[in-house]
Amino acid sequence: MAALVIRTRGQDRTGSLAFMVVLLVGSAGVLYVGGVALGLLQQLPVFSTNPVARLRVIVGFAAAVLAAFGLDAVLRPYGARADLTALRKPRARTTLALRAAGGLTVVLVVIYAVLSVRRQTPDPVGLGLQLREGFALAACCALLVVLAWALERRWASTVAAVGIFVLVTVPAIGLARAWWPQNDVELYYQRTATHEFLDTRLDGQRYATVGQVMLPGSSTAYAQRSLGGHAFTTPEWRELMLAADPEMMLTPTYSGISPANRDVALDSGAWTGLASATSSTRPPPVSPASRGMPTRRPPASRWPSARR
Repeated sequence: MAALVIRTRGQDRTGSLAFMVVLLVGSAGVLYVGGVALGLLQQLPVFSTNPVARLRVIVGFAAAVLAAFGLDAVLRPYGARADLTALRKPRARTTLALRAAGGLTVVLVVIYAVLSVRRQTPDPVGLGLQLREGFALAACCALLVVLAWALERRWASTVAAVGIFVLVTVPAIGLARAWWPQNDVELYYQRTATHEFLDTRLDGQRYATVGQVMLPGSSTAYAQRSLGGHAFTTPEWRELMLAADPEMMLTPTYSGISPANRDVALDSGAWTGLASATSSTRPPPVSPASRGMPTRRPPASRWPSARR
């Protein structure tokens, strides 16, 4: 709201602000309202595989940019006297009205999103307490913004900026800690006999997975090297993988050997010199150790032969 209502010294950002407001309102509306707009969005290449998660990223990005503009407005405001004097001009009044309308729209979208979540929550009492806390913090931030705008002093802007940062950051860290994994990795991704086998056999080499086996990218949890994964890929590595298996890039960031091309890909000369030793073609069994049972090495016949 501060980014839209308070004029900032320096370069005019009206175009950027308008774009971010439209992006935030549009993406949040599609995310929380759904309907035909969400159905159409799900047909697009990027959103067809994961529309909700990617929409959340866009909502968060647009909100973060608007928050940065708002912080800049608090640090470098024209001030109350200059803004009130500028309102004598019709163009300034029109601009302020449009900015206020944009800010009010953002506030209404946030309120609607909160109420839509409240109607579906299994814990209305707990959510109610969080909402009251959130509205109290928002009111404190608004008072600090008004203070910086009205006093037109550098110290007031600095105090307001630091105060807003603390009021926003401390609760955000508390919320993030509730979602960050605080437990050992084996409590959310069980160790299996396959992991134990790879620990004893890889010796710095890579293993290859076929299809969804071992969930490409999950090797990071156990510090094991793999050919595929779920990450950004350099052009050279992408070219190498496609030379071994033309269907290896399931998405621009999701790679794994396709089941149909398994034998050809594993025998491909493209892997020469890349220390690729072992392939895995079926879901790993749960390790007896993870169940509190004595660990016993599985027979060698259960494992696919090593490929180099």
